[in-house]
Amino acid sequence: MVVKTIIITMYKPKQFAEKIGVTVKTLQRWDNAGRLKAKRTLTNQRYYTKSDLSIALGLKPKDEERQIFIYCRVSGHGQKPELAN
Repeated sequence: MVVKTIIITMYKPKQFAEKIGVTVKTLQRWDNAGRLKAKRTLTNQRYYTKSDLSIALGLKPKDEERQIFIYCRVSGHGQKPELAN
């Protein structure tokens, strides 16, 4: 069994604001307006991730938080070599 661990980088609002060149107040306004929603901790503190950073910088977010599974099957034993194709 293979277990893949994904490490999600979390940025505090001040760190995130410095990276994208805006103020923390601007991030709060964007969050309230729905322009760039912040994630929340259990204690209701704002934080941002790498995918949020990509969105804020105008880049496409990577699929780092997604897992893709492929399921293939054949109807007979004679077709098993075809799975490689």
